[in-house]
Amino acid sequence: MKILIADDEPHYVKIISAMVRYLGHEAIPAAGGAAALTEFLAGEPQVILSDWVMPEIDGLEFCRKVRRSNRPDYVYFMLLTGMKTTHEDYLRAMEAGADEYITKPVDSELLRVRLVVAERILRLTHQVRDMQSLVPVCSSCRRIRRPDGAYIQFEQYFQEAGGRKFSHGICLECAKKQSLA
Repeated sequence: MKILIADDEPHYVKIISAMVRYLGHEAIPAAGGAAALTEFLAGEPQVILSDWVMPEIDGLEFCRKVRRSNRPDYVYFMLLTGMKTTHEDYLRAMEAGADEYITKPVDSELLRVRLVVAERILRLTHQVRDMQSLVPVCSSCRRIRRPDGAYIQFEQYFQEAGGRKFSHGICLECAKKQSLA
């Protein structure tokens, strides 16, 4: 996975980047929240490990910006902190959109298992997106099932779904089969 690592302390970026690479992932280092936001907008990280306390853009605001970005793929966000460790801090992190909350110093085994969870969640979100893009078609009559369970002609379905209108004709292959050509 591509993992963006945001921290304003260079030694933490190096340590966590090394852990991420050791675990077989690509590390994208960023020195602080503003740099992380630039990296996020320019690339396609699948996971973000962000410190909470950073100048310019802190981890909570960065998380909110990621959640508002309207990316087609879900980004798994882990908030790291050495200072924000109360129950209220945890709640604020989750309300901002964080998926994980890890205290510093980061334990490599804990990071490993949380990245396994991130992979599982990302895989499931891709499966859900793929399932949502399926169009349920009757294999016999070729009508399409709407969300309310009713079956309708494909023209009506696509007109309702996307405002498309259809004109009908016959392709050369079908015309030959029906001796019209």
